[in-house]
Amino acid sequence: MAIFIKDLLLHYAIVLFLPFIYHFVSIQRIRVSPKLVFYTSILLVLFVTIVFPITFTPLYSFDLKFIPFFISFFYGGPIFSFIIVLLIPCLDYFIGEEVFIVNFINYAIIYLVFYLLRYTYKNGSIVRKIMFALFIQLLITFSRIVMLIKDNNTNEYSHILLFSLFSFLALALVIYIIEMTNFHSRTLKELEKAEKLHTISQLSASVAHEIRNPMTTINGFMQLIRGETNLTQDQSLFIDISIKELERTQSIISNFLSLSKPSASDKAIQIVPLTELINETVEFMNPFALIRGIKLNSSVQEGVKVKAHDEDLRQVLINIIKNGIESIKENGQVVVILLENEKEIVIEIIDNGIGMNKKQVKKLGQPYYTTKNAGTGLGLMISYNMIKLIDGKIDVQSEVGKGTTFIIKLPKIE
Repeated sequence: MAIFIKDLLLHYAIVLFLPFIYHFVSIQRIRVSPKLVFYTSILLVLFVTIVFPITFTPLYSFDLKFIPFFISFFYGGPIFSFIIVLLIPCLDYFIGEEVFIVNFINYAIIYLVFYLLRYTYKNGSIVRKIMFALFIQLLITFSRIVMLIKDNNTNEYSHILLFSLFSFLALALVIYIIEMTNFHSRTLKELEKAEKLHTISQLSASVAHEIRNPMTTINGFMQLIRGETNLTQDQSLFIDISIKELERTQSIISNFLSLSKPSASDKAIQIVPLTELINETVEFMNPFALIRGIKLNSSVQEGVKVKAHDEDLRQVLINIIKNGIESIKENGQVVVILLENEKEIVIEIIDNGIGMNKKQVKKLGQPYYTTKNAGTGLGLMISYNMIKLIDGKIDVQSEVGKGTTFIIKLPKIE
């Protein structure tokens, strides 16, 4: 029994190598891919646990290969885990295990079960995840006890129960450390994002305040000029356009000021005819698209209305459409689609531009992050903030070389 417990504690320590590696690669900025380091550690633990199993008697020996398999699926991904399923029988064959085909079938079945339950596991709490691991471990223990009963060997029950207890404790601790590492990583990212947002909010407030004063002066002089009686028709038209653009600029400045106090109560939410708003915005942005040789089309459902800030929503649409147009090098198009379903209102802005990779998509909306050569990233940051204030959400789907789709989801009017 002493040798058995010694081997068990040794394997326990080996398995705990996984969460510490995961924690290390999560907090350290290393040149080597963190996934590659984590995958390598899983393979190493798998190899050690299979090649050096825990021996009960000359007839019985078990290992902890289920733990690296479990971790590989839920924290490494289904593709990497499938490689593990193929690797397990190969390692079993390497050490002369006669039931390697049975092991392959068993782990293939477990893989399918895990695949069906992957989203349930992902969205569960830490407690639920540990309880799920306990349930699976109990099933494995039951199967081993059945095997002992079948062989009429009841002397190894204590070994099996002790082994199963240590296995569950090891797996539970691994899950807990990895989940807490993920939680701390998310918390740090949120704190960094909040700090950046606070800094840009203060900067935006000071700059916008300084710009607003001369803008007000220019607007006043333009109003005086418009009152002149000797203006030509074209001059009157240009002055009207200039005043409208000055008013829109004032609205944009107000949006910058709202970053310092992002509260939904700063502006009155009203029922906005979204169909008309999108049609007007597409018409407004069409000259900008034509200058660049881009086709700007729309397909909108009639009669759609939403509770929002009129100018805020217009600014969001302008920002995203403008980004879509600028992402296209030549002979491209941008399509704006509006649909209302039973659950929500969906606006899709689709372009066939240069697209983005997953890493770039993940950073969208962060202060000063932009994929353009000339840009600050503030437009999208403000857009994300505006949509969030009316309980909406922006999802982005993109593929390099094929284009990007911005999906704005807004709540329906109740």
